[in-house]
Amino acid sequence: MNTRRRCARIAGYLAHLGVRLDAAANQTGAAGISAPDSAVALRVVRVDEGRALAAEAAALPRAD
Repeated sequence: MNTRRRCARIAGYLAHLGVRLDAAANQTGAAGISAPDSAVALRVVRVDEGRALAAEAAALPRAD
């Protein structure tokens, strides 16, 4: 599932809490994707998970 669809799905699940997604901002890949009437700010934080995991693994002590 792509990130934009995932964001829309999650925002939909949280709509009862006042979460509102700006669909146009979500489709353009903007960092801020909350609608003006949203109870909270929605932000997309891009992460290179592979790099983060590799850095954590490299920091582990070696068993020589």
